Amino acid sequence: MAPKQDSIIHLRAGSTQPKFDNGYLTVYSLRFSPFSERVRLLLNYKQIPFNIVNIHIRDRPEWYYKKNPLGKVPCLEEPDGSIVYESLVVAEYIEDRYHDQRPLLPADPYQRAVQKQLIELVIGTASYNHTVLEGNPDAKKTVEGGLDKVEELLQTDYWSGGECGFVDLMVWPWFERLPAIQRIAAIRFSPEHHPKILAWMDRMLTIPAVKMTAYDTEERLAFLESRKAGAINFDVGLQS
Repeated sequence: MAPKQDSIIHLRAGSTQPKFDNGYLTVYSLRFSPFSERVRLLLNYKQIPFNIVNIHIRDRPEWYYKKNPLGKVPCLEEPDGSIVYESLVVAEYIEDRYHDQRPLLPADPYQRAVQKQLIELVIGTASYNHTVLEGNPDAKKTVEGGLDKVEELLQTDYWSGGECGFVDLMVWPWFERLPAIQRIAAIRFSPEHHPKILAWMDRMLTIPAVKMTAYDTEERLAFLESRKAGAINFDVGLQS
């Protein structure tokens, strides 16, 4: 398993590139990023050990552009220096590379495509504009309407069917942050209106990999407050 990602300060411009000699994968990541979290979650679910290097995306180290010319996270590096980036590309690579370790995606190309389409549908419907944190009524209405549609879409215990699967792990980070967003923006998100989503979230939180990857709500709340205040702090709660 990886070290707790909460303990690793983000590297900035001028920093030295970390070196590892343990033979593990390395994930270049960002705290509180749902895209980065989905990669860490998948690796934890498959019980694959990995190193974490957190990258400050508003003050990126110069050397990081040699890893990913776009400068984005997440990015996965093999011990031999091979690089894969873009979160869903990385996730599918992990699934194929470690397919024998708790396989999640079907071999059939069409069924794979259906699952990836569902990921895009759920995220596209449930995503939110950060102006909702500032009390934007239109953004709040959009979030609430999206959650209502997601509630209608969810017809089984898990998005992948009767048990947790690839789709569930890929969309989870967008839902994990909802309790913190609700506390800041007072969005309508309740057992009365969204019983299926909340029941699914409860089931997800019984999965060890989800629990070990998830952020504490209070810490996430502090991060969102820093974003709302215009002084975003990816290292909130950490000591340098």
